[in-house]
Amino acid sequence: MQPIIFICATMWHETYEEMKTLLTSLLRLDYDYACRRHGLQSNINEDEFDIDTHIFFDDAFESIEGSRKGYNAFVITLDHAVNDVIREHYSVDLELKPVSEFKTPYGCQKVWTLPGKSKLTVHFKDKKLIRNKKRWSQKN
Repeated sequence: MQPIIFICATMWHETYEEMKTLLTSLLRLDYDYACRRHGLQSNINEDEFDIDTHIFFDDAFESIEGSRKGYNAFVITLDHAVNDVIREHYSVDLELKPVSEFKTPYGCQKVWTLPGKSKLTVHFKDKKLIRNKKRWSQKN
């Protein structure tokens, strides 16, 4: 059984540049992951590994008069940053759409398959479902 690298990061009100910095690192790992899996580079260690990447996004929704409107501007910025970083890294006009998007008890989740075939899962927390400014495991 090969080792799994679990990558977890949190986001709240990061700037576009901060998001790009994190995503660039994740994309470099995805590229290395693909190279190792397919034996494309002879100068890297032959050890293979799997990657499981998760970003936990706090307070990801806008609300108007008590009802959820949709994703806030920071989530929309993250969507743009994902595609911008991929275009810059691969120098092609490539746009990734989430493979899946579904509701969860804490809000919702999107999963992307990156070009190197590793998965990027982003968990979006709805502060109306989970107490605001607390860890998800804290109830009150």
